[in-house]
Amino acid sequence: MTVPSDPATALELERLRGVVGEGFAEVKGGIALLVQRSDQVERAIGEHRGELSDLNKRLAELEHAREADVALGQEDRLRRLEAGRWPLPTIGALTGLAALAGTLIPLLVR
Repeated sequence: MTVPSDPATALELERLRGVVGEGFAEVKGGIALLVQRSDQVERAIGEHRGELSDLNKRLAELEHAREADVALGQEDRLRRLEAGRWPLPTIGALTGLAALAGTLIPLLVR
């Protein structure tokens, strides 16, 4: 580089070099900060992915358990309905026999 003959120009060039150097230092610092924050965000995303995967597994287990409970609930309900229904035919037959006996006894007594 050639040295300018005017001292004011040389002084101004030195000042510009300093300003440009400071600007580059600020840019490098900003980039370093952004890289650090990016790394932190990537770590947080990785942790969240792991947590989400665990939650998805737990949800699948709960849904499977619920489906099994629903199936067992339907079987239990059916058993209870069948158990509650069994005396009805017996009661019907006994009522029929009582009506028949009530009809036959007066006929046989005459």
